[in-house]
Amino acid sequence: MRKVTAMNNKKLLFGFGAAMAVIIASTTGCSKATAQAAPTPESHPVELTIYTGGFAMVSEHRPVHLTAGRNKVVLDGISKMLDASSILVDWPKGTAHPEVIGTTYDLDKSDGNSLIHRLNGKQVELMWPSTNGTQGETVSGRLETSGTDGTFALRTPERLYINPTGTLIAPSDTPSGLPVLSVQVNSVTEANTQMGVSYLSGGMNWKADYVAKISPNSETADLECWASIDNKTGTSYPDAHITLVAGQPNAQVESGRDSTLTVTGGVQLNHSTVVGGSTSNGSVALRNAPRMELGDMYAYKISSLASVSNDQTNRVSVLGTRTVPINRSYSISVPEPSELAEGTKDGTNGPRLSAESSIAFMNVASSNLGIPLPGGQVRVYERDASGAEQFVGSDGLTDTTKGSHVRLNLATAFDVFGSAKVVSKTSLPRHHWQYVVEASVSNERKVNAPVLLSQPMGGVRKLISESTKGESLSASMHQWRLVMKPGETRKITYTLEM
Repeated sequence: MRKVTAMNNKKLLFGFGAAMAVIIASTTGCSKATAQAAPTPESHPVELTIYTGGFAMVSEHRPVHLTAGRNKVVLDGISKMLDASSILVDWPKGTAHPEVIGTTYDLDKSDGNSLIHRLNGKQVELMWPSTNGTQGETVSGRLETSGTDGTFALRTPERLYINPTGTLIAPSDTPSGLPVLSVQVNSVTEANTQMGVSYLSGGMNWKADYVAKISPNSETADLECWASIDNKTGTSYPDAHITLVAGQPNAQVESGRDSTLTVTGGVQLNHSTVVGGSTSNGSVALRNAPRMELGDMYAYKISSLASVSNDQTNRVSVLGTRTVPINRSYSISVPEPSELAEGTKDGTNGPRLSAESSIAFMNVASSNLGIPLPGGQVRVYERDASGAEQFVGSDGLTDTTKGSHVRLNLATAFDVFGSAKVVSKTSLPRHHWQYVVEASVSNERKVNAPVLLSQPMGGVRKLISESTKGESLSASMHQWRLVMKPGETRKITYTLEM
C-alpha cells in the first residue's frame, strides 16, 4: 500500500500546534507568500463569548503585513464548526482601512486522500523508499489524479509513474486538512497592522455549577459559582478572555459544512453587540465576573485569562466565594383527603410522610448577592464531626433575578417526619364532602427543626376550621410554619369542604 506523509522540512510551513497568519501578496495575483511567526497570547488575544445554546462568538486580532495592492491573508487555528456566513473583519480605529474583497472558509477532511486531491496538477517531489536508513532519492514532476480515492500518477519529462510508492513532498503553501480562513484584502499602501476577525461557531457550550459549603448548625453558606465549558470546535484556545452569556438569543448557526444549530429564545442576536468580550458601549471589567446587560440577557466576563482546550470540559470561576445567610427548614406535604386512610379513630397515625430538608436564601445585596444568577445545578456540602466535607444533596436553580427567593430541596430527612389521617368524613348536599384531617409532625433530632407543613387545596371549596393558624400561599396551597423542639410531636386538626 502506498504511504503518503508530510515531511517536516523547509518546504513545509504549516503550524499545526499554534495559530499563525500567512500573507500572500501580489498586485496581479497571489504569487508571493511570506509567513509571520505565531504571535504570542499578549499580541494575539482571543475573546470567547459563549452562549448556553451550544455556540460561541470568537473574536481575535492578528498582526499582518500588507503590501500595496491585493493581499491574501490566510489564518489557521480556526474552529471546525465556524459559521462562514457570520465572519466579521475590522481594523484599528484612526487608520485607513484596507478594503475586504471576500472571505473563504476551507474545511476539508484531514486525510491523505484529500491532500493528494488538493495537489492535482501541481509540481511536487516524490521521495523513493530507502532500505539502508538514509534519505531516499527524489524525483520532481506534476501530480495527476482522477478521483478522491488516493490513486495518482507522477508525470516527469521522461516518464509517467503510476501509483508510485514513496513519500510526497508538497510546497509549503499547500492547504492542509485543517480549517483555514482566507481573507482577500486590497490595501492602498504597505502597512503593518492588526486585523480583527470575529465569527460564530457551534461546538461550544457552558453551564453554571454551584457549590455551597455549610457547617453543622450554621446559618450561613459559602456559595461559589463555576462555569463548565465544553469545547468541541476542534480548536484549543489558550489564555482566552472569556465572557459567558446567560439567556438564549434567536440564532441559526451553520456549524462547519454539514450541520445547522438552531437556538430559539426571546432575543435577536446582533453580531456587533459583543466584540472582544465587552458591550458596545465599552463597559469596564470588574472583579468576580461582572454582570453586563446584553439586550435582555446577561453577560459574565471572567476577570482572569483561562484556557479552553479542545475535547475537554474546562471550569472557570464566575462568582468567587460569597458568604450567604441561609434558612434551614423541612417541608412535609399532606396528600389530598381523598387519598388518606379513613376510619382510624383509635389514636393510631396514618402512613409516614417524609420530610424534605432544604436551605433557602434571598438574592439581595444584604445577603452578599443581589445579582442575576444563571441557572445551574447547586451541590451542597456539609462538614461532619471530623471537619471533612460531605455531600448532602443538590437541586436545580433556574435563571434567578435580583430580589428573588431561592429554596433548594436537598434530601429526604430521617429524623423529621409526619403522618396524616382522616378522622371523619361527612356527606353534604350536591355531592360535596366534609373531611376532618389530623396531621402529625415529629422531630427526633437533638436541635430545633423549622417545619413547613403544606396541604394542597386543589378541589377544596373552603377551609372551615384549623386548630393552629396557618397561611394561604395561593388558592391551591395552605401552609403551617412550625418550630419543632427536640423530641416533640405536634398535631394539627383542620376541616375541609370539598
